[in-house]
Amino acid sequence: MAHREPLREIVIPFRFTNNRSERLPCWLEPAGDFVMVEPGSRLLVTIQGPEIWAGLDVAIDDDRVTVWQWTASIARVYVDDEEIRDWTWARAPSAPGQEYVEIDGRVFLKPPAD
Repeated sequence: MAHREPLREIVIPFRFTNNRSERLPCWLEPAGDFVMVEPGSRLLVTIQGPEIWAGLDVAIDDDRVTVWQWTASIARVYVDDEEIRDWTWARAPSAPGQEYVEIDGRVFLKPPAD
């Protein structure tokens, strides 16, 4: 049986300061978008989405930072307290077994097919 109430959402922040001497790209996946973080700059990525699927995955590599959204989440990206990207208009796609529907900006479990 599908939930008749919207799924409870939570916000998880990710903060990072670029202490390197070079610019560093931060990729937001699955959007495939990135922002450049200058040396000494502070990055903040906030991800909001259904608590039942929440889990922030981050990779910090030599040449990039990658942040993965979870199913049905939305994101905002800030550098030095300035909003750089607003991904609140498009929710992340479903993962297998995590199908959802969005109605008036709220997320519900997708009813099973009859």
